[in-house]
Amino acid sequence: MDELDRYHDLEGQSSHQGQTESTVPRKTTFLAIAVVLLVVALIGMVIAAVFAVSADGSSKTRPRNLIFVLADGTSPASYTFAREMSNFNSENPSPPLPLDQYFVGHAKTFSADHVVTDSAAGATAYSCTQLTNNEMVAVTPEGRACATLLEAAKKQGFMTGAVTNTRVTHASPASFTAHVPHRDSEQDIASQQTYNFSQSLDLLMGGGKAEFDERDDGVNFIEVLKSDGVKVIYTPDELQDLNTLPAVGLFAESHLDYEIDRMRNTPRTQPSLSEMVAKTLELFQKDGRKFILFIESGRIDQAAHANDPGAHYWEMNQYMKTAQVLEEFVGMNTETAVFFTSDHATGGISTGRRYNNDSYPEYTWFPNVVLRQTQSMAGMTLRLMKGEDLQTVYLEETGIDLENDHPEAYAELTGRTPTDNLQYKSALGFPLTSEAMIGWTTIGHTGVDINTYRMGVDISSIKGVVQNYKIGEILADTMGLVEALEEINEKYKSWTFDLTDISRGIQKMVKYHEDL
Repeated sequence: MDELDRYHDLEGQSSHQGQTESTVPRKTTFLAIAVVLLVVALIGMVIAAVFAVSADGSSKTRPRNLIFVLADGTSPASYTFAREMSNFNSENPSPPLPLDQYFVGHAKTFSADHVVTDSAAGATAYSCTQLTNNEMVAVTPEGRACATLLEAAKKQGFMTGAVTNTRVTHASPASFTAHVPHRDSEQDIASQQTYNFSQSLDLLMGGGKAEFDERDDGVNFIEVLKSDGVKVIYTPDELQDLNTLPAVGLFAESHLDYEIDRMRNTPRTQPSLSEMVAKTLELFQKDGRKFILFIESGRIDQAAHANDPGAHYWEMNQYMKTAQVLEEFVGMNTETAVFFTSDHATGGISTGRRYNNDSYPEYTWFPNVVLRQTQSMAGMTLRLMKGEDLQTVYLEETGIDLENDHPEAYAELTGRTPTDNLQYKSALGFPLTSEAMIGWTTIGHTGVDINTYRMGVDISSIKGVVQNYKIGEILADTMGLVEALEEINEKYKSWTFDLTDISRGIQKMVKYHEDL
């Protein structure tokens, strides 16, 4: 090789080496930029997991867990009534209820077809984030199934549960766990809760055992649940020992007893709402996954339907105990949001009523009269239906001498056959109500706005006066469930019901009122 060739050869090596060295910084820079962008993206994902942007463009902390509490039939006056009752013997004239410090505002409650909603439409507004007609359970006015928050939550990997002290097949819990065009179809609701259990629930607790194992079709759905690996329990002791999921607790054939009656039983034959909730939270916390839980304090409503002040108070008292359980849980699990509301008000209770039209009304009412009541009007009615003496039962359970102090009411009641319906129970409670100077406007629902409360992670976009379904929308947005709801609703377009044979109106509520 001559000098020129050797020169060109060396020059080529030098040139190639120079190109390699000059590209290294550029590649290193590109790699560094890529790493930075990846880190930024990961940070963004973390931030997005913690903070959500709501529909109005405001940012908010996204809770890990959500607990939605429905105090069925609770009016704003129910809270005043409960506060004064709870603190009658206190030196403080009006100490706060556990929820007072968490007050947010009010919710409007009308349904798609009535200015006064029922529980089915009221609960569906929250569960499906849209209005529907009275008596419809997670079904649109057009007759199509609508996706629920619990179904969407399950799709997104949340644990889910529903706890109530009514039948689990009753309108409010059913609106989160099933789809039927009329609330009376409780056996259909039970079948859906059974066959679709794994798609929407990890836990279900309340009453209504008869809807599962004493059915018209002869199918024992409790055995079906067990065959699918679901633990089924029936007693407070079994609840205390429960340590595994999935599970169903059916603690009564129908609704659980009113709290005023449950406390009479020794030993206790049914758990309280707060005990069921405490166990549920224990199990969910043990599992460790994020969760969304529906809770209903349902017998507040039924006591108000019966115009039963003592039963109404003790249900409110148990509801406040449940709120305290939740407050304690949130204190230790700060990524949890709890939202409290109602579906509607019931009974139109007032603390103060004019009974004597011949004189100017007194500005007072008497909690001590109600505190003397030791059994629900429903419980007393059942005793009278078995032949017990009216005067004896009433004096024993209310301290009121019915025959001598309320002769007109005594004559009316002795002239009627004791019947397990709202009209009789309301009449039975009237002497007690009048002595306490408490008023009731109806044995049905009212259209007043109802209270809202929140604790834990702040869902600040729920404030002031909000339509009920808007609350459902905000909760779905807050928990990142909007897309899942849309996907399920797309699938449900073909799940429709024939509405032509459904008779609407008050006659369809007969079974509901008789069950109270």
